[in-house]
Amino acid sequence: MVVSPNAILDPTIPRPIAGFVPASPPVISNSIQSVLDSHSVVLIHFWAAWNGADPPMDSQLALATKKLPFAVHVASCNIDDPQCLDLCKRCGVVNIPYVGVFVDGELRPGIMGLRGADQIATLVTESSLSPFCIRNRHDRGGGSGSAERRRTIACTGAAVASVLGNQSQIPPPRDAGRSELTVVLLCALRVLANHFELCGDIFGYGN
Repeated sequence: MVVSPNAILDPTIPRPIAGFVPASPPVISNSIQSVLDSHSVVLIHFWAAWNGADPPMDSQLALATKKLPFAVHVASCNIDDPQCLDLCKRCGVVNIPYVGVFVDGELRPGIMGLRGADQIATLVTESSLSPFCIRNRHDRGGGSGSAERRRTIACTGAAVASVLGNQSQIPPPRDAGRSELTVVLLCALRVLANHFELCGDIFGYGN
């Protein structure tokens, strides 16, 4: 049963909603890899039928995807399904609702608790633009021409270009004191800092 967003946000509706399932397609531990291989940014909504906060979270996730300046794929994972246990452990799920964030197959900081669409969009954007070379900067064996490094640089550049080219679509900042331009500049500075660190790894600076 998929409930309309307006109905889900009605506080007079008792929780949990009988028969509710998330609108996003289900995923289990054995199927997650194929999803990650097919999509650059993947959000996984960890939910349970008994949790009254999951229906509004499902609604807000759907709204958040329309506010993002890049494409995302949303899936859902029922924490009570034994086939999902390994995926829950992998994403560090300790409470729900919880949204696991993967970028180019890498696990990023997730989102815990019921959030509004604007806040979800902001958190996903910040998580997606965080440094892309955490794993690679410890792996010097591939050299500057390795496919892994080229893929990392391409992903970082694409993310920055996406944000800078779509400033009007950037979600509101987490606190009212930040302007949209400030969010863009902070994201750009993070990526530039990561870029120079990557160059240091490639060319041997600091060794």
